[in-house]
Amino acid sequence: MLTQCGSDIGPTAVRVESVQDHAGVSFVNGQFMAGIEIAETNQGPVKFTACGFWNIPTTDRHAVLEGKGHTTFNGCHFIGWGQKDREAPCLHARRGGLTVTGCDFMDRGKVQVAIEPDVRAALVFGNRLRGKERILNQAGDRAQIGLNVVSD
Repeated sequence: MLTQCGSDIGPTAVRVESVQDHAGVSFVNGQFMAGIEIAETNQGPVKFTACGFWNIPTTDRHAVLEGKGHTTFNGCHFIGWGQKDREAPCLHARRGGLTVTGCDFMDRGKVQVAIEPDVRAALVFGNRLRGKERILNQAGDRAQIGLNVVSD
């Protein structure tokens, strides 16, 4: 577990290539400027709890998930994604699993989460979204999305 850590103004804030399948890694109260990358080689769980994600001029996605493991964001807040590509999702799940709960997506009208067809399971619930809900689900019934609130 990494607590009260962060990465400030770099090309990548965190890159997870491989963690133990049964234990994984957990970031608590972290602050990240730039993107999170979960590599295709990762099979274990990765958890972000009460973390803040801010942009740098090149930030399009705050997280790109390509591993087979499950990634969790709980009680996090996100701002400033889509700096070059305004349609880039904040969290982009390409494979594995994803849980997003109790998070605050602070940018108005941008895509909050994209879930691609190869995602095994996704839960996106109980979050605060600004402007409108823009959660893209290409995983069908393997994704459960609900109880999110849209506000100004």
